[in-house]
Amino acid sequence: MRLDTCSSFKICGVCHTLHGTWRYQHHQLDQHCQCIYRRVRAGLQCAPAPWPVYDFNEVVTLCRCCGAQLLESGSRWSVWFCPECKARVVGLNQRYQRCLIPIGRHSMMNGFRLSGSECRNPSAVEQFVLNVRAMQDSTGLLVDWAAAIVSETARARGFPDGMDVTLLDYAHALEQHPVDKVSAFERLCAYFQNPVTIHT
Repeated sequence: MRLDTCSSFKICGVCHTLHGTWRYQHHQLDQHCQCIYRRVRAGLQCAPAPWPVYDFNEVVTLCRCCGAQLLESGSRWSVWFCPECKARVVGLNQRYQRCLIPIGRHSMMNGFRLSGSECRNPSAVEQFVLNVRAMQDSTGLLVDWAAAIVSETARARGFPDGMDVTLLDYAHALEQHPVDKVSAFERLCAYFQNPVTIHT
């Protein structure tokens, strides 16, 4: 994904996720940050209308490990990590032969599914449900970490707390002072082992 196609996008100073306007064919699509969806879940406003073609109202996101690389999104098959971080996450999951850190939304991306014959097997169904619940829990931790690493990265590069940061300014700051992706992955793993409250 090229930055110049996302020139209107900003990182929210509150939830540290992206928002901006995207043009798809003849449609103008508004990607909202997570602040909107928190209000939706609280019953304070209606959910935005679904976009055409996309599975989710999200065209771009930042890597959920390093917070430094822009990724295409919007599909149930979208990967949450840049290639470098994804390789480390996949390696970790393969080493332990289980989905410790999910790489995307769909269960099949994370190594488990329920076939037609297994649907008639109560133990297989129960195991699938347990796997999905574990993946959902891990996804929640990943969401918290992603917001924290973007907040920390922006703050460390001189952007004020609580203020929106343009995606272009954030990217240019990272060109001058890159993120240590190895350290980010190690810290992500430590957070998953011992989740603590993250102040963003």
